[in-house]
Amino acid sequence: MKFYWIGPYDQKYNNGLFYNLTDDGPRRPWPLYQDLACPKCMKVPEDAAIARGVDPSFKLRLSGDIACTNDGVYLFSLRAQDFFQSQGFTGVDFVSIPNESRYVFAFPKIFANLEHPSEMLRYDGPGTKRKDYLSTQHLA
Repeated sequence: MKFYWIGPYDQKYNNGLFYNLTDDGPRRPWPLYQDLACPKCMKVPEDAAIARGVDPSFKLRLSGDIACTNDGVYLFSLRAQDFFQSQGFTGVDFVSIPNESRYVFAFPKIFANLEHPSEMLRYDGPGTKRKDYLSTQHLA
């Protein structure tokens, strides 16, 4: 079985599924999720927010066929969705977005359970002689 990594392009504008990022000022939850937000940090529990659906005032400012919100939710243009479905790609659920006719949400069906690594990458800084400036550090 082949697996593919789908990577979105950087976007000019910020888009948030759970947070309104289109106005000036601090990040704040969309009205549908305001009662879910932590009063200190404004964090919204994503599972509970997704269960409520998409806020009616949610708007996208995107270009391109594959994008990602600042929340980490993938968006496909209808053209990209048609391509993936016509080629028989599986493992992605496409969900329509209310008030948005150009894009759909793309949620993965398959998740990998990753163990906490015993090593991590550390940035050694530009003064090191290594070309990539990264080294591993044992955490145990």
